[in-house]
Amino acid sequence: MACAAGTAVLDIFQQTDLASRAAELGDQFRRQIETLELPLVREVRGLGLMTGIELRQRAMPYVQALSDLGIIALTAGSTVIRLLPPLTITAEELDQVVAALKQVLTVEERSSANEQLPA
Repeated sequence: MACAAGTAVLDIFQQTDLASRAAELGDQFRRQIETLELPLVREVRGLGLMTGIELRQRAMPYVQALSDLGIIALTAGSTVIRLLPPLTITAEELDQVVAALKQVLTVEERSSANEQLPA
């Protein structure tokens, strides 16, 4: 039964070409973030739709602010916002994430305890 379920999932991946779609959307997503030219962002990196945004400050206050806007994000270390959107996400939904990132990351400082890290 488990093998049949696994085979069905692989068939759907091939039929819908989710891997190529994820690569294209991921590249587009990262370019959109980079064009925001946010001073808090040190680097944007990723593979497919998995995206890491390295900040010059601690990431947790920004992850919490994104959560308040309905965006699920995690940290990866103390300074990286990790985004793992589903492979079925639409370009319009990614635009909403970019808008939320712009809103959250343009705020100068999330808290007084959020010490700035060296460049």
